[in-house]
Amino acid sequence: MAAVARWWRAGLAGLLVLLLRGARAEQTEEHLKREHSLTKPYQGVGSSSSSLWDLMGNAMVTTQYVRLTPDMQSKQGAVWNRVPCYLRDWEMQVHFKIHGQGKKNLNGDGFAIWYTKDRMQPGPVFGSKDHFLGLGVFVDTYPNEEKQQERVFPYISAMVNNGSLTYDHDRDGRPTELGGCTAMVRNLNHDTFFVIRYVKRRLTVSDSSLSSPGPGRRRVGRAGLGCSGLSEVSCVSDHD
Repeated sequence: MAAVARWWRAGLAGLLVLLLRGARAEQTEEHLKREHSLTKPYQGVGSSSSSLWDLMGNAMVTTQYVRLTPDMQSKQGAVWNRVPCYLRDWEMQVHFKIHGQGKKNLNGDGFAIWYTKDRMQPGPVFGSKDHFLGLGVFVDTYPNEEKQQERVFPYISAMVNNGSLTYDHDRDGRPTELGGCTAMVRNLNHDTFFVIRYVKRRLTVSDSSLSSPGPGRRRVGRAGLGCSGLSEVSCVSDHD
């Protein structure tokens, strides 16, 4: 599991918590996978040879939170899980905050949560590499496509890549999007919590702030991910 971030005048994670659970299709039983979970007090993260997590770039850790980047221009950071995940069905819980002093409350371009085969590879897609193998769930906080009017940002979407697809940053990822909706997650007074669930090749993203039909839940669609991968959270910004 991993997290990568690059921001301009934005910050991710006054608190960053990642929990991965094995989920049965019947949804009757779940098991917390501690080797893939990142929680307080974050002891030894990025500094101990026995740690299950690596830090990269400007990421820092305290006993209270993991901060991927400071609220400064052109910074990048990451936290990666060292242990591959071999679960066929799983659920990832993400607890985070996005905050910053950017103009018009823009707070960077956004961030992404990844479940991929690629590890510790920074790049242009919200701070991580393009042409990835696996799943990216994107929280896009800035509209790059000038003529579009139907989307309200921040906007959350998902993309599955077999390594051959390019994320179209100028069009906010529209050509390769599985599905998406508005998610009001910037500069809130409270932490934001959402769940990514993959069961029977069906991907679902849930969050009480999501602007979508139903109680904060968006069924993104069918996605073939295989049964091994590493997770990542990444972010990037070119706006103040």
